[in-house]
Amino acid sequence: MLAFGRRQPLDEQVINLNPIIRENAEIMERLLGNMGQLVLEFEPNLGQVRPAPAQFQQVLLNLTINARDAFRDSGRVTIPKANREIKMGNNRRLTDTPPGRYVVLTVSDNGTDIDEETQQHMFEPFFTTKPEGQGTGLGLVYGVVQQSGGLITVHSELGAGSTFEIMRPEHRGPVDISAPTLSSRLPSLPVTRGHETVLLVEKNDVLRKMAAGMLAADDYRVLDAKTNGDANAKTRGQSKPLELLMVNLSEDRVKLARSLYMTQPGLRVLNICNQNALQNLAWLLPEHQYSLPKPFALSELLRAARKLLDV
Repeated sequence: MLAFGRRQPLDEQVINLNPIIRENAEIMERLLGNMGQLVLEFEPNLGQVRPAPAQFQQVLLNLTINARDAFRDSGRVTIPKANREIKMGNNRRLTDTPPGRYVVLTVSDNGTDIDEETQQHMFEPFFTTKPEGQGTGLGLVYGVVQQSGGLITVHSELGAGSTFEIMRPEHRGPVDISAPTLSSRLPSLPVTRGHETVLLVEKNDVLRKMAAGMLAADDYRVLDAKTNGDANAKTRGQSKPLELLMVNLSEDRVKLARSLYMTQPGLRVLNICNQNALQNLAWLLPEHQYSLPKPFALSELLRAARKLLDV
């Protein structure tokens, strides 16, 4: 909602999209898993843009997840980039793109098409055609792109998949090297490869879905839940032991952790927000608990999970 109201804090930097997409390629491939192939196309003379790198990564990963969910048998996601100039006289209507130079990012998939009714609503806040808890919708993508002065459109054909096109005004300044971009701060993804059962409780749909996708791609058995009720329902009657709980340790979540520990004495707890909440886990061995404050890179999440489980 902050993004839609243009009130979300932004840390905008002048960047070139080629390196930031290249450095996020491994995350996108892990999100696709065995369901599809990622194809990147780089324009060597691509212009500079001025987004907020953290929000740009949200857009990129959310579109990747959306494409993955549309796959049929063997999917493919193609991400080309190009420069485009809209000249005076080509914007006769108020809704046409204003004249100027733009950098265009395209995310295409060969999955199922999007019907016209859905296309009319798909960028509304919280709109999704997926069941409760299984879809994040594309409202976040639209809000972030709009807030940074960009434009997003979608084209979908029956049997040919969908193409999302994001246009950002070209920035005619040098790349900002005074502050590190998100891509330069992200360590490479570790190959952690687990087999344990992990319960992820997170109310933020986008974060929960991305984190669950990364863990599943590393062969963990992932149960994801939005509420304590969902968590209890998903763990009830499980034949395999629950070995790791990932949760923001609010007061209610501490109660959840305690109740799960009573039946799962080998449980580890990874606190993914509130650093001070671990003091409420006095009943848990110190080596079986760890805090990872937000915002964190997905690579940090994988490393923290493996560290706890290997104790």
